[in-house]
Amino acid sequence: MNKSYNLRVKRSFTMLELLVVMVIIAVISGFAIPSFVNSRKKAEDREAIAMLTLIRAAEEVRRMEQGNYISCTNSVCNNDPDETPAGLGLDLSWGQPWTYTVSLTGGGFQATASGGGTGNWCINQNMQRPDTACP
Repeated sequence: MNKSYNLRVKRSFTMLELLVVMVIIAVISGFAIPSFVNSRKKAEDREAIAMLTLIRAAEEVRRMEQGNYISCTNSVCNNDPDETPAGLGLDLSWGQPWTYTVSLTGGGFQATASGGGTGNWCINQNMQRPDTACP
């Protein structure tokens, strides 16, 4: 009896082809991951700049209404503006990874954001925009 076997040829990738694909993926990842990390730090910096600008505006409103600036940290700046002494009415506790601090400096104030992004940021009553050159 003559048995005929149906031989199928299975096609698959060779080890070399798989290795080439893995190398290509590694090279692309090598370019993408640092770019993503830098983008994230820039976004964190923009968050700090926006919050410091808001703190400056709140301090100026407080000075016009109460006649002075106020110092505070993340958890204290969110006091109700109707309390005595009135806070800034800002909730800064959500600003991870930043820590915001507002300190009084000889008739003025300086607000700093530290702990995230590419470095520390600061603003005071004379600056229009936050800067990394904190005195």
